[in-house]
Amino acid sequence: MKKLSAILFVALLANTAYIAAFASPTIFYMANVLLHLALGGAVFFLAFRFLPRPLQLFAVAVFATGAWLTYAGAVTENNRLLWAHMALGAVAALCALCHFRQHLLKYAAVPAFALLLSPLAPQPAQRILNPKVVPASMEEEGGGPKSPFWPSSAKTNVGGTIPSDFFMDSKLCGECHVDAYKQWDSSVHHFASFNNQYYRKSIEQMQELSGTQGSKWCASCHDHAVFFNGRFEKPIKDQIDTPEAQNGLGCVSCHSITAVDGSMGNGGFTIEYPPLHELASSRNRYIRAFDNFLTYLDPEPHRRTFIKPFMKQDSAEFCSACHKVHLDVPVNNYRWIRGFNDYDNWQASGVSGQGARSFYYPPKTSTCTDCHMPLVASKDPGNKDGKIHNHRFPGANMAVAHVNKDQEQLEVTKNFLTSGFISVDIFAASPIKDDGALQMQRRSGEAPMLASLNVVGEEAESGGATMIREVGDLAAPLNESGASFQPGQTIRLDVVVRTRKIGHFFPGGTIDSFDIWLELEGKDATGQTVFWSGSLEEDGAVEPGAHFYRSFLLDGE
Repeated sequence: MKKLSAILFVALLANTAYIAAFASPTIFYMANVLLHLALGGAVFFLAFRFLPRPLQLFAVAVFATGAWLTYAGAVTENNRLLWAHMALGAVAALCALCHFRQHLLKYAAVPAFALLLSPLAPQPAQRILNPKVVPASMEEEGGGPKSPFWPSSAKTNVGGTIPSDFFMDSKLCGECHVDAYKQWDSSVHHFASFNNQYYRKSIEQMQELSGTQGSKWCASCHDHAVFFNGRFEKPIKDQIDTPEAQNGLGCVSCHSITAVDGSMGNGGFTIEYPPLHELASSRNRYIRAFDNFLTYLDPEPHRRTFIKPFMKQDSAEFCSACHKVHLDVPVNNYRWIRGFNDYDNWQASGVSGQGARSFYYPPKTSTCTDCHMPLVASKDPGNKDGKIHNHRFPGANMAVAHVNKDQEQLEVTKNFLTSGFISVDIFAASPIKDDGALQMQRRSGEAPMLASLNVVGEEAESGGATMIREVGDLAAPLNESGASFQPGQTIRLDVVVRTRKIGHFFPGGTIDSFDIWLELEGKDATGQTVFWSGSLEEDGAVEPGAHFYRSFLLDGE
């Protein structure tokens, strides 16, 4: 019996070393996790009577902590218990090796224990780095013209299409990650595909004008369930009401990305189809229960599958995969042109800590997740100190929440926008004299000026038309000047709009499709409105004199 106990003890050490060092979502690894339970129980019950009293106490402690972890799971909230189990086990194993001098333990257990104490197998250096050779055209991006996803740069680990149901199982994720799922369910990520009527119409029109090939460029960041299974060869209007087209971006749309090609954007990422997906997504209640048991028993393979190092260490570059784009001939049948580009805006700003402006402000750098995925209270598995990143992804888009009649998401967006990211100051006022004198003149030419859709860094501060005027009787700042004006007098107001805590320009994204304007209402002492710029007219349109923040696309004709 002693010899059998010694053999099982050596096997337990080797098994422990393996599952500690090589966590992976494979059948062989998960079988070793189950074997760990069996070996641990067998060693405890068979060897207990051969142990001296102090070692018996250690053995009981190791067994008790292991039993509780088996019941409650080795999840984040049980981290202290997990570390206690490992520490007690290591001490007990060392004591056992010192106490017993049998040949088997001396020559077999020591090497096994050395394996346990050896450096754990390191994770691959999963960082996002730009290529040494920059692609000169879309043909050199992603998988190239031979890829079923071209002109998108997206790729899969299998080199081709993958089943659409892989992207449609977000509800299963919500069985454990309840809060994150509820947040995502209201988010614009969820409504990024053809369940978003604004996006739907733009793609339908694009396909009517130029076919389906060019629209794949859009689909790699919007329509995973209907794109990665190869169905985008067919016009979307013929499959608009399918579950795939209405799915949006699900949990695995981000969390199954295993590589990003750099900060060039255009959907330059690789999606991995996990080997055990069919088991994990089974609707059989017994298989579901067994899968949940294994996931809670050892969450590390699950974590390594869906949380990659670059998602935290290179979070801005990770977001750039879809939040930075360019169009070329395969998409627009014209030439290269920059689309929206929030990443370069952020990198050139002081907020990133990577640009010259960072010398002056702010005291602490921020990335995309700091603003758009702030920490919120949650007891979801994987929480840290009772908090998870908000999966509502608050931003400036209020239209989707409005048409969805999602009041909670609408309030979250309102609170986000009014939390100090942007300030509007009515800074100065001056009377306009009716003497025929020129009040304002344009320093630059009158013609429209060429520019990229989203200026970056210093480009934003040059080339634009500039207005100058005589200062005259200027009262500023208004809150300190004590200015007063007479009834019937015409006044010029200077309103200053500033981005205060934003790492990119406002608005971001596809600014040619947004309606963002400045509204300014003036009332007299009786409360009667005497001036209202940006008001809504009876037909719902904004009065034409309002100041808008948007771009217009002009052709060459």
